Amino acid sequence: MANTEHLILVKQGRWMEWSKYYPDLKLDLREANLSNINLMGINLSEANLSYANLIGADLRETNLSGADLSHANLIGTNMRQANLRGAYLIEAQLNRTNLSEANLIDANLSEANLENANLYEAEGMGAYFYKAILQKAKLIQAHLSKAYFFGADLTRADLEGADLRWANLTKANLEGAKLQGVQLKGANLSKTNLAAAS
Repeated sequence: MANTEHLILVKQGRWMEWSKYYPDLKLDLREANLSNINLMGINLSEANLSYANLIGADLRETNLSGADLSHANLIGTNMRQANLRGAYLIEAQLNRTNLSEANLIDANLSEANLENANLYEAEGMGAYFYKAILQKAKLIQAHLSKAYFFGADLTRADLEGADLRWANLTKANLEGAKLQGVQLKGANLSKTNLAAAS
């Protein structure tokens, strides 16, 4: 359960002021209901948001570096240009989430659901997408070099112009995916399904 005091501070928009006096305090918002909340540009680095409800929240330009968003519900959330570097999004629900231009470097999205998510020009170097669902996701011009897509489902995903150099796509499903202009130098395509990919 979330720390009640932390939850009140965030909902009242007082967290930024509070954090100036307690810079080392890490937010505990486990299982918190933060649906449709506006947290644009807020510093939530290393916050615990596991199992939190963030449906429809505004997280544009929010600093979530190192935050724990495992199992969080982020369906339809706007995370454009958010900093998720090193964040944990294991089994998170990110359907239809806007992650365009977001920093996902070294983030862990294992088994996350990113169906129909927008990752246009996202920075995901070294990100971990183990068995993640990326059906119909838009990864146009995304920077995903050295990313790990073992067993990921990229059925009908749009990867036009994406950088997948040295990425691991072992056993990934790219059936019907759009691959025009994709950079695949050094990528591991062992047992990758490329049926009907174009």
